[in-house]
Amino acid sequence: MSDTTKRAASITEIYATLVGRVDNAISVLEQITEQQSFDWYHIIQVTEMLKAALLEAEEAYIQADEEREGRLIILPHTNPAPPEYRDLIHS
Repeated sequence: MSDTTKRAASITEIYATLVGRVDNAISVLEQITEQQSFDWYHIIQVTEMLKAALLEAEEAYIQADEEREGRLIILPHTNPAPPEYRDLIHS
């Protein structure tokens, strides 16, 4: 598996985890709304759920980034000039 494929899989996993955790928080909010049980306990509970989801995603992303640290990615050269100016600029 190439590094690019591994990175894409890692980011996909991080995203899926984050989406699942946020979906759980939204479900709690929907239950609170249906039950009309708005109180500080539930607000703090959902806030902590969302914070934990973001923290988990951030930590996973940083860990994946650290695993790639020290690797050099060389991208092909592209001329950044708009097409109509490429003849004027020598690449």
